[in-house]
Amino acid sequence: MQFRIETKETLFVMGPAIRVSVADGPNRHTVPQFYDQCVAEGVFAAFDALPNRTDRNVLGWMDDWDPKTRSFAYMIGVAVTDLNAVPDGWVTRTHPAGRFFVAEARGKLPEAIQGLGGPANEAVKAQGLIRNGNFDCEVYLPDCENRAEYWIPIK
Repeated sequence: MQFRIETKETLFVMGPAIRVSVADGPNRHTVPQFYDQCVAEGVFAAFDALPNRTDRNVLGWMDDWDPKTRSFAYMIGVAVTDLNAVPDGWVTRTHPAGRFFVAEARGKLPEAIQGLGGPANEAVKAQGLIRNGNFDCEVYLPDCENRAEYWIPIK
């Protein structure tokens, strides 16, 4: 796995979210179905219309792990300059400026990124790095059909 350490400014992210259960093992279908739903409902067109969007990346923000239900929140979102105008039904997340472990996923998406979370988190530990936040983030790069990134906040 190729990775690098990057420093990023404060992240403000917004978009629709769902809960994903892994109670019966890895769930590889719920998020792609949610993605298709977002396409059908015009979410990506709404992303394109946001005047405060910072870049063309689409984020898969995973947080709010619940050990009792073995589920987490998954947001399909975009980075924005502020959270002043949030569309109805969308959620927001903020993470302060800091360092990130950035792993590269290469291959057919979304399969290539779906299998990267475990190895990326293990690599963070193996490098002696310490997490600095309770989320992981898939980053789908514009115009890249076979490459994405997986961000983990570190100290």
